[in-house]
Amino acid sequence: MSAENLNWITSVPIGMSIGLIGLFLNILSIATWSNICRNPPTRKTGITALSFIILGVVDTVTLCFFIASDSVKAAFPWLIQTYAYAWFYSYIGFPLNFFCIVSSIWIIVHLTYDRFTLITQHTERKHGQIIRRSLLLLAIIFIFNLPHFFNYHPVMSVTNGTHGENKGREYYTYRATEYGQSRACFQYEFWFHCMGAVIIPILLVTVLNALLLREILITSHFVLKKMSVSSISSSIYEFDGSTVNIVQMNPNAEMKRIQNDQSITKTLLGLTFTFIILLTFQCVCQCLWMLHFNGDADARVWETVNSFYAFARLSVVVHCVINCLLYCFTGTLFRRELFKLFGLRKPLPSIPLPC
Repeated sequence: MSAENLNWITSVPIGMSIGLIGLFLNILSIATWSNICRNPPTRKTGITALSFIILGVVDTVTLCFFIASDSVKAAFPWLIQTYAYAWFYSYIGFPLNFFCIVSSIWIIVHLTYDRFTLITQHTERKHGQIIRRSLLLLAIIFIFNLPHFFNYHPVMSVTNGTHGENKGREYYTYRATEYGQSRACFQYEFWFHCMGAVIIPILLVTVLNALLLREILITSHFVLKKMSVSSISSSIYEFDGSTVNIVQMNPNAEMKRIQNDQSITKTLLGLTFTFIILLTFQCVCQCLWMLHFNGDADARVWETVNSFYAFARLSVVVHCVINCLLYCFTGTLFRRELFKLFGLRKPLPSIPLPC
């Protein structure tokens, strides 16, 4: 199968299907977390819910721009020849698609750091602080993304046909600007995309999750050790000056907490590995494609690179869907509120979640 056919398959049937499924899941996630914020019994988790709402909004917009600037273009080739789409792709679709992709990746870094400080340092967070940090992060990404608005521009072209109704027919399309073809543009794409959008986030997420897993394992080991040396009815004495406070250890509650920590551990491991695999694959293929291997003497090299790039473009789309599945649908609180959202009630124990 040719690379051109692979690009069409990954853009239209596969890409559009994954994109629409991701849109549905993320919209459902936003609605559920919004309900959690409004519900008095779960309002104490509103800070975490707000972070997940921001992630859901960013991923939803990312999927919308992928469908508009990639899937729709491949499904309806005649759209490319209209001035409206050429203008849209040049000044909205292409630059904002990059902005959304980078924002989605860095929101994960922000969310990972937020979770890390919550569990390890027990720092108190406020709604305003979360919103300000998220807006500041998006503003910085938008500023660094500004050169993408100058990569393409709409132009009028003429068909090369020599006879028939298409002879000399005028149509609009988008083409790379002088800057878009320059060496400066290539250097910017390499450092902004490969380094700023992939390598640095991968390192940060990996390190933060590793430290977080270490903290969870140490805490679980400490709790198990305490439970092993004390019976169910035993007490732990805490001395505060001359006062002795007796704190009863509840084995059932502690076991539930350990099970919850183990669940978070599996989620973090799954998230880290999928994050690394998907973004690394996308980065390598993107960099090879940017190096213009189509100019190689051996056309088979470019055909192979182009074929891999067809699948690599789906990495970010799949990543947006996996974000929703791992961060939201694996959580006990989220599933319980999701059942309530659809009018179903699933009796689950209410335990404090560190996420």
